[in-house]
Amino acid sequence: MSQFIGRFTLSNNVMTSVATPTTGLSAIVISNDSQFSLSASLNGTSIMKSIPAGVADVLIVPDNSFNGTVLLFPTAQLMIQNSPANIAEVTVYGRGESVPGIYPISLNRLSNTGNNVGMQNILRSTSSNAMNNANLVIGGSGQLVIYLWGLSITGSHATAQAKGIFHVTGFASGIDLQYALAVETATAMPPIIERFASPLPGSPGGAVTAQGPTLSDATIACNLVYYQI
Repeated sequence: MSQFIGRFTLSNNVMTSVATPTTGLSAIVISNDSQFSLSASLNGTSIMKSIPAGVADVLIVPDNSFNGTVLLFPTAQLMIQNSPANIAEVTVYGRGESVPGIYPISLNRLSNTGNNVGMQNILRSTSSNAMNNANLVIGGSGQLVIYLWGLSITGSHATAQAKGIFHVTGFASGIDLQYALAVETATAMPPIIERFASPLPGSPGGAVTAQGPTLSDATIACNLVYYQI
């Protein structure tokens, strides 16, 4: 199951060490919501990537040698001037778990990010690879409004062909997003990836819910990308 490790403040030319589980990981997604180019490396391995400002990317964890420490080193190279926030978000994925979406991906830089309204409106994501006849819920806190920015849905083959409808509900407009899924016995379903031209708002204090259909014994995964204000 994916795990959100945390949000870390970045300073130019200052190394940040992030502690993650030492075993059982397959991948680590790092979102660079800052004005810096970010060098991200897995301590004890040769795995390293340079992640530009405003981009999220994934690091594949090798089978051995990784000691659980992710090193983040921001520099002024490729710097975006006047960025309102300088943070990195780290999410880890377990062995056998697929990472929803395609990386690297550009982050939606929001005008209020880093201002005094707090950190609620930073682009975030939540995911599950157990969406067969299951729900994934975001929001439902205070008077915050969830804005769905994008999503991805994947399905792996099952022992029998199956079709169903994937629903996403809870929007202020009352709309019900519906995606037709079809899984085969030999091949994975082509991924569904959608980025909304205008993020879809929920209701104040309400939850946005993704509901997976029952599709034989297929593995259905979903990733919801959103912000909240």
